[in-house]
Amino acid sequence: MNYLGHLLVLPDEGLTTLGNLLGDFFKGRVAGIEPLELRTGVALHREIDRFTDRHPVVLRSVGRLSPERRRVAAALVDVFYDHFLAQGLDVEQLRGGLMEHVDGLPEELRALPGRMITGKWLGSYSSVEGIGYVLGRMEQRRKRIVGLVGAEAELRQHYEALRQDVAEFFPDVERFTREALGRLREEHDRS
Repeated sequence: MNYLGHLLVLPDEGLTTLGNLLGDFFKGRVAGIEPLELRTGVALHREIDRFTDRHPVVLRSVGRLSPERRRVAAALVDVFYDHFLAQGLDVEQLRGGLMEHVDGLPEELRALPGRMITGKWLGSYSSVEGIGYVLGRMEQRRKRIVGLVGAEAELRQHYEALRQDVAEFFPDVERFTREALGRLREEHDRS
């Protein structure tokens, strides 16, 4: 899943939500991340990504994309799903509760949630043109990834089928998130 999906499956758990949102920015082992709530969020992010990458609906979405984009299809589907999740969503409304917890993040990440949860980043996902911009930026930042620029054409081509895939998948990932969060918290309580 991409950023908006991670935020929406767990919107109101403070520092745990921030860890889930920013999980890709933490490299290496989760065990050394403090405080505990942040560690739980990062661990949850990784579990959600594994669940998503193996989910039959997500694999079906990946299979919809053209063979020329096969190497980047999973990343595209992540961003395309965020497009559908962004429809009618006021991302600024999500900002307030999370910003109260940014002091629990490592200093180098404290400004990131505020920048992400704006109309210019996560809010831009609501339009196909915004998705095109996001994909162009992703390819610019990651020189080894090629095939993202112009891929919003794939979104247009498979729009209704992908929309239906998201509607089928998202309740599953919400249920998985609740179960995984409960399990992670139980594991922390035992240790």
